[in-house]
Amino acid sequence: MLPSLFPRTHVSGYLIFCFYSSLYGCATFADLNSGLSRLNGSTKEEVFNTLGYPDAKLEIDSDTVAYVWNNRQTGSFMVPQTTNTTGTVGMFPNSVPFSAQTTTYIPQNYNYNCTIKYIFKNNRATNYEYSGNIDGCLVYINRLKNNSNNEARESYKRIDYASCLENSASLFISKTQDFRELTDLLESYCKKESSGYIPNLASYHARKAIDNYTK
Repeated sequence: MLPSLFPRTHVSGYLIFCFYSSLYGCATFADLNSGLSRLNGSTKEEVFNTLGYPDAKLEIDSDTVAYVWNNRQTGSFMVPQTTNTTGTVGMFPNSVPFSAQTTTYIPQNYNYNCTIKYIFKNNRATNYEYSGNIDGCLVYINRLKNNSNNEARESYKRIDYASCLENSASLFISKTQDFRELTDLLESYCKKESSGYIPNLASYHARKAIDNYTK
């Protein structure tokens, strides 16, 4: 793992990108590094689904290949610069003070670039390296954060089957008080909406919900 941290020189451009990425917060190379490290061990398809389709492929040997992602943007934007001027008008003792403000716009050039290279051995991600600046890498950082959020939601689902049954029973009991029908309804719903399936647990929560409902 050979991260190359290039200095960022275009502060104004960085702030503009942070504004556009406000849903994620201002990104850092630590976000990029941690996101890429989580992809180690993933299949080629899983990495592609996260980072997007690569821009290049490098054959290393019969079972090792490198994929490369590139993002480059150059251009310019106008930065306002305000000047305050003060003085007096007229001859003393009849002079009158005045102040004026003028705004000019100065072009600011930018060069956003980012390169990510991921090594795959036997279709599994094994190592990576990246270079560029934070502005260029922002698009990949945001994709990695999206992937991390999706993984967190899936992790929640994997451990939440029992809680799903408990919470859903109090909702579905108003639809039916038939034991078998309620059991099937709970099991079908929570097997789809959560993971960590436990056999016969739906019948327990169905019976418990019916008993509480008929008290």
